[in-house]
Amino acid sequence: MSNIYIEEPTTRGKVLLDTTVGNIEIELFSNECPLACRNFLQLCMDGYYDGTIFYRVVPNFIAQGGYSTGTGEGTEPTSGKFFQDEFDTRLCYNRRGLVGMVNQGPNTNASQFFFTLDSTPEFDKKNTLFGKVIGNTLFNMLKLGEGEIIDDIPVHKHKIIKTEIISNPFDNMVPRPRAKSQIIDDNDEENKKSKPTGSDKAINAENKRRIKHVSKTLNPVWNHTVIYGNMHREEVQYKKLEFTVWDYDRFKANDFLGQVIIDLKNPNVIDDKPHWYRLQALRSREEITNRSSSPRLNILASADSTNSSTLTINKNSVNTQPRTNQQK
Repeated sequence: MSNIYIEEPTTRGKVLLDTTVGNIEIELFSNECPLACRNFLQLCMDGYYDGTIFYRVVPNFIAQGGYSTGTGEGTEPTSGKFFQDEFDTRLCYNRRGLVGMVNQGPNTNASQFFFTLDSTPEFDKKNTLFGKVIGNTLFNMLKLGEGEIIDDIPVHKHKIIKTEIISNPFDNMVPRPRAKSQIIDDNDEENKKSKPTGSDKAINAENKRRIKHVSKTLNPVWNHTVIYGNMHREEVQYKKLEFTVWDYDRFKANDFLGQVIIDLKNPNVIDDKPHWYRLQALRSREEITNRSSSPRLNILASADSTNSSTLTINKNSVNTQPRTNQQK
C-alpha cells in the first residue's frame, strides 16, 4: 500500500452523494477538521445540497459545487458566518479524490466544496482538506471532469440529486428548515430566464454576484451597474457595498487582488463623480503586501433623480499602475 494512504489519519463519518454520475461516497476527517466536517454534515442533513450542480470544472484539476444557486456567486455558512481553516500535516492534496473547502481567503469557509481530479499541492495550507472519496465511487466522481467544458463551465452540468448521511460522529445535530434552493442550471429552460437582482443586503455572502471576466488587460473595464430597487433613498445610507477583484487563472487557484467596502452613508459617495478607492488586502499574502502600490478601483456613483428608490453604482475600472495625484 502506498505511503500516501498509510500516513493519512483515520476517518470518522461517511456521506453518500447520489449524483447524475452515480453514487459518490465520502469519508470525513472529523478529528482533524471538526468544523468543516460538522458544517458539511449539517448541510447534508438540511438537504441544502440536494439539486445543486457542479458549476465549475477544470479538467485534471478540480470539480466545484456546493452552492444553492448553482453559480458560485457566494456561500452560506451553517452558523450564519464563515468558519476557520483547519490544517493537518498528514492531510495533503497529493492525489485525486480528495474533498476540500472553497474559500475567499483565510478563514472564509462556508458551503462550497470541491473534488480533486489530480494532485493539487497548491491548495496545501490554503484550503481545508476534510474528506476523501472512497472505493469504486472514485470513478463516478472522475466522470465530473469529462464532457465538453467551456471556460471551466461544463456544457452539461452534473448535479447532486440527494445526500445521505451513513455515519455521523457528532451528537446533537438535527435538520433545520430551509427555503428551497434557487438553482440556476443552464440545462433547465426555465432557469435560463432567471436574472440576478439587487438586494438590500449588499455585504452578505448569499447576495454576492460575479461580474464578467475581462481578459488580456491590466486595466479591465466592467461598466457594471448595481441597483437597489424598492427602497427609499433614506434607507440607502444604512447600506454598504463590497467589491472584490480577482486575477482569474484557468488552471490554478485565482489570485485575490483586493477589496473595497463603501459605506453609503457618506454623502461624498453619491455625487456623480468618479472616485478612486485603494484595494485593501483581504488576506496576508506576501505578493500583495510587498507591492509598492496596490491596485485601485474607480467607481462612479450616482442617485437616480427620477426614482427616489433606486441607487446606481457604476464599477468602471481597475487601475494597476501607480498614480501620482491624490486618491479618494
